[in-house]
Amino acid sequence: MTGLEPRKETIDQGHEGVSLRPRHVIIATTGLVVIIVASLFIVAGLDRFLSADRPAAAPLEREPGAPPRGTPLEPNQKQRKLEYLAEQQELLHGYGWVDREQGVARIPIDEAMRLYVEQNEVAE
Repeated sequence: MTGLEPRKETIDQGHEGVSLRPRHVIIATTGLVVIIVASLFIVAGLDRFLSADRPAAAPLEREPGAPPRGTPLEPNQKQRKLEYLAEQQELLHGYGWVDREQGVARIPIDEAMRLYVEQNEVAE
């Protein structure tokens, strides 16, 4: 016998019996809770020990009235947007070179759509 064969009582019952003992579950759960609580105390103690030499963090890094660091706001944002939109409209509705050496030109969008339709028209 290798110990892997089912016992005679199991065969007679037609299934394995319940071998779970509540006492073992309670002991395992209690042990797990004790380990978790002990870990929390250890971590809290280490945190206090390691941060004892550090000065307390200042609540504010800058003066309350000082302007924020970083890129300043665009003072004439509306005018800059209008200029940008005008440039984009000029690109859409004007002629120009994309790559002069390769012979690639830019044409107005309406003209490009008209040429595309003419070239791809299906004979009806």
